[in-house]
Amino acid sequence: AWGANPGSINGLKADINNTVSGGTSDVAIIGDFVNYFQWGFAKEIPLEVIKYGDPDNSGQDLKGYNQVYLRSETFLGWGILDETSFARIIKPAAGGN
Repeated sequence: AWGANPGSINGLKADINNTVSGGTSDVAIIGDFVNYFQWGFAKEIPLEVIKYGDPDNSGQDLKGYNQVYLRSETFLGWGILDETSFARIIKPAAGGN
């Protein structure tokens, strides 16, 4: 009845993804992401066009291999405004209940 990724549970927005599956004991992170989690990025994102040379020390000259690199750097930040509005669901320790 729930499906693989329900959009809401009893009227509350829900999202299912693999963000916390990276080998930690975390199973889920739940909380008020709408009101107490903020993220953003810089308005200006510099872009560099590299037409020749070996910018990554790969041993291959870009121009010699008919390549051009587009290199960009993004400044991204996030913050939790109220840590009491979030909780971690974790796996019990080995042998624990």
